[in-house]
Amino acid sequence: MIKLESLTIKYMYGSTGAKDISLECARGERIAILAGEEGGKTSLLKCIAGLYPATGGRVYIDGADITRKKIKERDILLVHTEGGIIKTRTVRANLELPLKIRKYPKEERQIIVGEAAKNFGILPILDDYGYKLSDDDKLRVALARTAIRTPAVIMFDDVFRLAPHAIRKAMFLEYLPKIRALRNSAVLFATTSLEEALSVGDRILVMNFGIAEQLGTPGELKEYPASVAVDKMINPYKNRLTVSVSDEGNGRFIRIFNKLYRVPCPPSYAGREVICSFSAVAEAGGRLPISDYFYDGDALYIRCGGIVARAGAYPSDRYDISVDIESIRLFDVATEKALTF
Repeated sequence: MIKLESLTIKYMYGSTGAKDISLECARGERIAILAGEEGGKTSLLKCIAGLYPATGGRVYIDGADITRKKIKERDILLVHTEGGIIKTRTVRANLELPLKIRKYPKEERQIIVGEAAKNFGILPILDDYGYKLSDDDKLRVALARTAIRTPAVIMFDDVFRLAPHAIRKAMFLEYLPKIRALRNSAVLFATTSLEEALSVGDRILVMNFGIAEQLGTPGELKEYPASVAVDKMINPYKNRLTVSVSDEGNGRFIRIFNKLYRVPCPPSYAGREVICSFSAVAEAGGRLPISDYFYDGDALYIRCGGIVARAGAYPSDRYDISVDIESIRLFDVATEKALTF
């Protein structure tokens, strides 16, 4: 198990890489860390691995405090965004290095590396030097490290960014079963991709500029996002409008598309503005012309009057838009945190 207690990373020039991050991940569990560029995920993983010093907080592995331990004293495997490949060494030498450091006999190293190379499809390039590798081969070599040894913690730092854009999804789906099969280690999987986070994570930690916005299951995050930042990352096709809350005597209401919707909202917000997040549904044959449409998998989405709505299988010229009442979530304008009632 890995446990973080209020882990904080600050750089010498004053910037904060991560602030007060706390979580527990047991062996056999996978936590996806979802963040945008400069979200803090890489700083967090490098601090856990010992590459960056912690400014505050603690890191525990199987109950032992490793916050100030040297890198080689931490039972951690970090699979780097750039593959972590030494360019002047062969693929074989790169893969053997952690075993050599741990004084495995040469024959045993060769057997372990050979099996890993076979499982990850890199036998033909074992004797190629790192500087000769293509981006997708670098990714395969990086992933093959997970089969070299079984540490307490395995961390992936947005590794599928190594894949060319056109084949990133295909390579992710190819290796997803191998990532899911890592049951003897705690797995932290950092990514900028929502699809990858949802596919890998038993739970997901959403980070935003070094802040832990929310940790929960994919279902919890989708249904009950704790902030606007979480909602934007987890529900990219929801709409967000600033609306006024009115008190009609029998509850609080908001108006969307000239229609009132009763919402669970604290009485203190009556007469105030809130951020409303909602999903919309489009029915063909209506009055409103669409400005654009796109597919996400088999789902068709249309843009109409600045609103994104899910539609039928084939695009039409005009639609009527309605609000999915169950999808409505409200956030405070100032803090952008979810309203609880």
